[in-house]
Amino acid sequence: MTEISDISGRVPDLPRCTVHLYMGTGVPPVPCAVRVPDFDQTLVTCSGPRSQLYVLLGLHYCASVFARYPKSERHAAELLEMSRLIIEEGIWPDSDLLRYAGINDRVRLVEQPPPGAKLTTLQLVRRTGAGEFELLVDPARDMTGDETILSVVVLLQGLLPLLDATAVKVLDHGLRYAKSFQDEGMDYTNLEAARSMANRAFREAGGQA
Repeated sequence: MTEISDISGRVPDLPRCTVHLYMGTGVPPVPCAVRVPDFDQTLVTCSGPRSQLYVLLGLHYCASVFARYPKSERHAAELLEMSRLIIEEGIWPDSDLLRYAGINDRVRLVEQPPPGAKLTTLQLVRRTGAGEFELLVDPARDMTGDETILSVVVLLQGLLPLLDATAVKVLDHGLRYAKSFQDEGMDYTNLEAARSMANRAFREAGGQA
């Protein structure tokens, strides 16, 4: 993943799209939180292209985590299974993705960042000249592999209340397209391929940003 401090050749020329992802510690289910610093979370949803930017950010984070692990590695297999379970249930505005993925006994979503939580900052930007988007990441340095794959579903669940109806549909379809690309043998085990997969899944799902 590209470090968030490395923005050379990239232009954050879209509405600000930054998310703070907090993974708690302690006795399961550990508390986790997703906070959007530039958005008033007392509102139920954002709308239009801004809403879909958060979908794209979620797809990019999912793809980037897949890129960390070889396909034969345990964490890759577990994340694939979580994705499959979510896709089987489908994503709706009131979906409980933690339950769908079978991890609600390991993590739970809370409104405020829990004390001592591990913070990962995500920022979606557009690449200069290419018109494509990529994810810049300031990762929590001590995240374990288990915490990292769990954080994918935590992020998607935390973003869901911010999405309008169209964006929820794009997220549902985008995950389905990403899985179909994986099933067809698309290489996603390097960052460039993962970035391409996320952008393509978003476009095929009808996303606009």
